[in-house]
This record gives sequence, C-alpha cells and structure tokens, in this order.
Amino acid sequence: MAYSDSTIQTYQYIPVRKSFELLLVGRYKSCCLMQASHHMIADELYLCTAGTDGYLAFFNLTHPLRSKGITVHDGRLLRRTSVPSPTATAKWQYRTAIHQSSIKSMTTVRIDAHTLLLASGGDDNALAFTLARFSSSSAPSFSTLLLPTAHASAITASLTCPSSPSDESTETMRFATTSNDQRLKLWGVTLDTALPGVQGLQVQRIGNEASPVADAGGMAVLNDGMSAAGEEESGRAKIVLVGVGVDVWAV
Repeated sequence: MAYSDSTIQTYQYIPVRKSFELLLVGRYKSCCLMQASHHMIADELYLCTAGTDGYLAFFNLTHPLRSKGITVHDGRLLRRTSVPSPTATAKWQYRTAIHQSSIKSMTTVRIDAHTLLLASGGDDNALAFTLARFSSSSAPSFSTLLLPTAHASAITASLTCPSSPSDESTETMRFATTSNDQRLKLWGVTLDTALPGVQGLQVQRIGNEASPVADAGGMAVLNDGMSAAGEEESGRAKIVLVGVGVDVWAV
C-alpha cells in the first residue's frame, strides 16, 4: 500500500489465522505516492512507486523480508516460519525522473528475468516508456522514451492489453491509455533488446477513439479474447473503462 505521506506498507495474508500481517514499512520522501507495484527480478523482490514528484522509485525488499523469515526462490516467496516478528523497514535505493509532475498511471511488462518495461502517464499529458535493466553486479540502468503530447490532458489510466491471435506480430506489445480529454488510445510497442537504452524501442499509435465516459480514472481487462477452454472467442480482447459511467471496448 502507498500513502499520501510518502510511506509504504506491505502486508501478507495468513490463511490459517484469517488475518493480515504487516511485514514492511518504509518511506520514499515527502510527496504523495500515486502508484505502487511489486516486481520479481531474478531472485530479488522490488517495490516500484510513482509519486507526485514525477519519479519512479525502487525499494529492494529482499533483505528486509529475510528478517521476517521470508526468502525469494525461483520467483516465489517462501516463508520458513509463521511466527509473528517485528515489522521490518524498507528503504528506497534507486529512482529515475520521468514526468514533470504527478505520475497518475503505471503498467508494467516483464521483458526477461532482469528487465522491465514500465509505461506511465502523467499530469504533463505525456506517455513514457521506461526500460529498467537490473544487474547483480551493479546498479540498475534506466532509459526513457517520452511522448510529450500523447493526450490533450492528464493521462489518468493505462494498462497492458492482451495479445490477440489476430495480431500481425506476436512481438508487438499493446498498451491502452485514457485521459481527461475523453480519448481511448492504443499503442503498439516493439523492442529490440540487442540495442542499448531505448534505441531499440519503437512506439506506434494504433488506435484513437472518443469515449463518452467523463473523468475516467481506471481501466481493466474484462476479457482476453479467449474462452475458458483456451479457444479464440472473437479474436479481440475487451477492456472496461470507468469514470462517470462505464464503457466497454473491444481492442
């Protein structure tokens, strides 16, 4: 959980006790935190936060969790004991400037075991694609491709769209964004990991439609275009857009 006083808290649900246990607390700086998400990088667990200062910040939770008897192995969290212990403290280690002010939306794609692609939208009307490359021997590297006029106003929601069997290229990642300008936009992104920084990142707008939903604040995948049996239903995923009203789009 991320709070307006720049603090973060991580909880674990204990089924046998039917209760939540507070594992970690931490603080970024003094700005309001708008987004937070956990990411498994190799055998380490990171928390990424986005705040009103326009920065992405990363907390390495691996060592604080060990004091709680929790380790990371093969992409999973393993707990050696269920006995409650004092709450651990986490500190942010890395940050990178992305937007001029508030980061209002964020979604992430895992490229490989050491690389993340983060798409973020801000109060500055910009859409940013940030490659975060982690290494066991050095600090991570961050490189950002910024689209400064992606929307006509603040980007309030973004998500990663499922790939469709009808996509021309399975290498293309799709993202959806919406804004106070009441537009729903789709973006196709390809990445050549052999090139440094964002030189291998290509972004193309592949959809731009007006939505009747005012003050849109969130989006979610409603249907990935596949049936429960794994068969193609319509070939197009469906996403729901919410604000002052609800809208469903086939993408």
